[in-house]
Amino acid sequence: MGVSDLLEAINAYLRRMLRLVAVLVDLHRDIALREAQREQRRLTAGFSVLAVGMAFFITGLALLQVAAIFVLHNLGLSWLGAISIVATADIFLGFLLIFAGSNRLRGPYMIETRTRIVRTGNTLFRDDPGNRMRD
Repeated sequence: MGVSDLLEAINAYLRRMLRLVAVLVDLHRDIALREAQREQRRLTAGFSVLAVGMAFFITGLALLQVAAIFVLHNLGLSWLGAISIVATADIFLGFLLIFAGSNRLRGPYMIETRTRIVRTGNTLFRDDPGNRMRD
């Protein structure tokens, strides 16, 4: 086996390794793109539904506030007392809804992509005693 044969074998091995790396990068890119599109659809749908729900909720809440203020005033409270009670209830309800909405939008993203990249990295960089080169 000559030097040129050895260099050709090394060259072929390096080309194979580069193709393997290219395939792995393409695979991870495709998975990441699919997952990003899925996350984008989820977030768009979530924000759209949240916006429509908030519009209906605000309209209904405004009408209920007016009705509640009139009812509390007719029960004998002053206008200021009736408005204060309704405003306190609104603040409490608003806090609960903001908390629920923020919990819905929280969470890990692109789980599959991160898991596959870690698994591939572990496989490529695993220190396997059976495959070590002898000194």
